[in-house]
Amino acid sequence: MRRGGFARPGGGGFVKKAAVEVRAGGVDERLHVAPTVFFADVVERAGEAVVSVFLRVRRRSGKGERPGEEQGECERAEGRSRGTHGQGGSTVSEKSLSPRCYGEFAREKADDAEGGVLANRNVQIVLLTTLASVVAVSGVTPAFPRIVRALGISQQQVGLLVTTFTVPGVVLTPVFGALADRIGRKAVLVPSLFLFAGAGTACAFVREPFEVLLALRAVQGVGGAPIVALCVTILSDLFEAGPRRTAAIGYNSAALNLGTAAYPSVGGVLAAVAWYWPFALAAAAVPAGLLVLFALKNPEPSNEDTESDRTLRSVLLGDREVAGLLLADALLFVLLFGSYLTYLPELLKETFQARSSVIGLLVSCSSASTALCATQVERLARYVPKERLVAAAFFISAGALAAMPHLPRLWMVPAAAVVFGAGPGIAITAVIALLTERVPVAFRATILAANSTAIRAGQTAGPLLMGVVIAAAGTAAVFYAGAAVGVLAGLAAWAGLE
Repeated sequence: MRRGGFARPGGGGFVKKAAVEVRAGGVDERLHVAPTVFFADVVERAGEAVVSVFLRVRRRSGKGERPGEEQGECERAEGRSRGTHGQGGSTVSEKSLSPRCYGEFAREKADDAEGGVLANRNVQIVLLTTLASVVAVSGVTPAFPRIVRALGISQQQVGLLVTTFTVPGVVLTPVFGALADRIGRKAVLVPSLFLFAGAGTACAFVREPFEVLLALRAVQGVGGAPIVALCVTILSDLFEAGPRRTAAIGYNSAALNLGTAAYPSVGGVLAAVAWYWPFALAAAAVPAGLLVLFALKNPEPSNEDTESDRTLRSVLLGDREVAGLLLADALLFVLLFGSYLTYLPELLKETFQARSSVIGLLVSCSSASTALCATQVERLARYVPKERLVAAAFFISAGALAAMPHLPRLWMVPAAAVVFGAGPGIAITAVIALLTERVPVAFRATILAANSTAIRAGQTAGPLLMGVVIAAAGTAAVFYAGAAVGVLAGLAAWAGLE
């Protein structure tokens, strides 16, 4: 029934209109309710095939039943949009349609536009590349206890395997982004993938000393620094600003979160065989690199594209909204890594005396909602501006954080985690989509690389800031502080983004 996991037949899903037909005494009544289409699509994506098929049949059987003049207006608009109406066809103007007809017509066009995104081979290659790039941390950390015992190092030392991998990205990602704007995306991405794979796989052959393993991880970090940012850049190059680009970015965010959630299980199985086996997962970047090199057909920046009447300094410092979007992503990861990922396990241990295996399962509940909500931003953006979605995402995550210290039962934690995860899923996708719309092509890779650096800054600062809070006021205060940051960031986004 579905193609590619998320794409659906007909180019736009089973539900194209927010319409409910009520037949009574031969009278057709259509209730246009925007949230209905969104929640129906969510149900559809969750696998409710029976409901989906029923709605599709009803939609098709009811098509063309618009009464009176409005029926003719919408049909003529549909014909003009396809170039089949009148002599040679014409374009559809928002002003030429009634509000109800234009809203329905715009939703149908958006659905049609989004439908072919996952069927695009270039998008598939980019998503596979994103999946290959996230193994370096989430796939390796399950082996840390065995590495401590095998190499005779401390728990503090084993954490350097993450630090040495991530630090090069903070410094080099903007440099690689600027380089990609000058010499091309593939010219930077392909060598990075092979360096990432080579150094990462080499770690699987190291037994001692520990310093050699750290050196290889640093080299792998150099290779991995630009990969995710360039994947997003290529997706934004493939599609014009609009539903297709937003959908593609959402799918990439979903792939990132699904990989982060799934790889610990794979790494745990491999670590049970030998502590060094999880490092070999980096070899997945080799086929990804070959696909990018030989099969990816992406537009590269031309000489005209690299010329702009704006300077990079003016974009970064003079454009208040670009700076605000970068700050929004940094603050979002302060909440995610500071309050949620770092100290939710501590809260669960203190409040419910939960076991480590249970804690890991509960914390990972947010990944599913993050991935799902990332794929729904394109639909939400039809009814709510993306700027407002960013603000709403902060409010959602802030509310979940504020509630967590007051949950009386352990079974309530997954619900709070799912609500919290919706915030990053919506905000990350919306922020990236807005950045690609506001930034000239000449600086696109550079600004998206700067966004990756902002994210890494939030990942680093969050635990440090919340560590100060927990030392001064206790575990619950960490969640109140995170909620306060979320509310303030949401208010700033609401007022500052237009």
